Amino acid sequence: MDYINKINYKNLFMYLNIFGISFVLFACSIGTNRGINANSYGNLQSYTQIGLGGVESGNSITTTDLQNLATAQVCPQILLNGEVVIKQYPFLRAGQLVCDNVNKSYINTNGTLPDSEFYAVRGNIDSFVTLGIAPSVNMYRIIYNTPGQTMYYSGGAVSNETVSGLVVVPNIPESSIKGIVLYYHPTALSKSNVPSYTNQTDQITLASVYAAQGYIAIAPDYVGQGVDTGVMHPYVIYPQNNALAGINMLKAARTFLNQTGVLSSTTSKNLYITSYSEGGAYALWASRMLNGSNRIDLTDNNLTLKLTVGISGAYDLSNAMIPFAYANANNSENPSINTYNVSPGMNESSDYYIPPIDITIPAPQPPIANLTMALNKSGLSSYAFAAFINYNFTSAAYPVLFTNANFLQMQTCLNIESYVGSIINPNIPWHTPMPCPLPVYLPNLFLNTGAAYNEANIGLTIGSSAMYNANFFTGGETSGATVAKIDNGGTSANSISQFANPVLTDPSLMAIIEAADTYKYYAPTPTKLIYMKYDSTVTNVNSIHACANISGSFNSLTDCIEIDNTHLYQAQGVPTPDSRIQLALLLEHGNATYILQLAALTQIQNYP
Repeated sequence: MDYINKINYKNLFMYLNIFGISFVLFACSIGTNRGINANSYGNLQSYTQIGLGGVESGNSITTTDLQNLATAQVCPQILLNGEVVIKQYPFLRAGQLVCDNVNKSYINTNGTLPDSEFYAVRGNIDSFVTLGIAPSVNMYRIIYNTPGQTMYYSGGAVSNETVSGLVVVPNIPESSIKGIVLYYHPTALSKSNVPSYTNQTDQITLASVYAAQGYIAIAPDYVGQGVDTGVMHPYVIYPQNNALAGINMLKAARTFLNQTGVLSSTTSKNLYITSYSEGGAYALWASRMLNGSNRIDLTDNNLTLKLTVGISGAYDLSNAMIPFAYANANNSENPSINTYNVSPGMNESSDYYIPPIDITIPAPQPPIANLTMALNKSGLSSYAFAAFINYNFTSAAYPVLFTNANFLQMQTCLNIESYVGSIINPNIPWHTPMPCPLPVYLPNLFLNTGAAYNEANIGLTIGSSAMYNANFFTGGETSGATVAKIDNGGTSANSISQFANPVLTDPSLMAIIEAADTYKYYAPTPTKLIYMKYDSTVTNVNSIHACANISGSFNSLTDCIEIDNTHLYQAQGVPTPDSRIQLALLLEHGNATYILQLAALTQIQNYP
């Protein structure tokens, strides 16, 4: 759920790793299938072996290749012509930073610290490949069926959707397979940036993290994504439906594994559920359902639920995510002001600054961190509300939530490259309008499967249209005034109320949102919740609320683990008229997938 964290400003919004960056044009579109018995789900329809690009392939993938891809996730976007050159504008000081080595060094030397300080990786990342027990893995896209989201405004109709997902199998004997990991992936704006189709490494990390270590990884693409192009993805507001897509995939995957001789139908295996961001809430719902109404899905597939790991999930929509979206949240380092625990950027005077990095921290960092938060709010909220109205109201209800006609139609956007450049250099024009990359009615951003509807164009359209229409982030101030205010602990205008009506005053809407809250759950089986100290996309208030509620009387079965990301870095590029500036920012939500999956792996491997 993180827009600006993987900025490549040369082609500005090819950064959008709102849980992935890629777009793959489908060779076929399977979509809705109403010919199957709607009461029978999880039926395997077909499977295809695929390569790293999501294309058909009959070849295995070596663990070394996976590790090379995954290692790049430790500190993404770190190379520019073979090295990272960090310059403080206007060239007051220059230095070099190999961000990858900085992060790996910190993790390797702090991997055994107490949970409260840093509980990421037990062991050395460099030796990760040799620690893996599988020399190679095979990746498959499987096709199966699962129920669509209920269409409440049309009499509660439920379609039978044909959906897809990724199965990664380690090439080891059946007796050596440690268990099955069900992985709920993070947000993808485009329908194709999902585990079984992506040609980027974000979703492939689960292959290197879990399958190389001897686990079978199963990752659903969800309803409305992957091959299921005919409907809108029931994003965030409908966690039960997405959790069920994973549960039904367990049945389909078990059939596939039996047919291919990987696992016999009578072999019993442990099941581990893990996740990231959007998928965090789905993981907890799946655990809840498998402990209750869907317990038969465990027994029928010879599975024992051993552990559920929620990572940085949106567990509390009504009391955390929705209020966060409508708040002008402050990203100060003062915790009494920064109540949502969003990234403060990093100042050289900060307690979190690490002197061995040979750079001077540029002044624009706090404003850019604040801009990250603003862009993520606009995109994710629009996605959630579009899905909400799609399944609960007719399209005529869109103006109920979205007040600005231009924002709804996505006609005029803001040139964010110029916008961000003006933060660095006040002499650059502040507001430069431009035609939106996708000048379409808002719902079509999430329904269309054309080549132009990729992560970059969707994210740029939403974020820059919101900013153009409402002075989002600036409140109409000059660049100098905004930078000075944020540097001094002030708050910029990052509330989505700039372009969207509050839902907090509508009891009928809030009732449905409250029904989606995951945190009001007392876990009867072991549960781990992993989150970062600072998170500008999914505020960790979600995890804090969940930790307090899920533990309940089962406190011994629940563990809450805070990852201290104040010593973990990402690199970010910002264009100026005559140079590219590389900034070392605190690792953020969209770039932390790999490190936090390693944390989850540690929990799974160490669990008895």
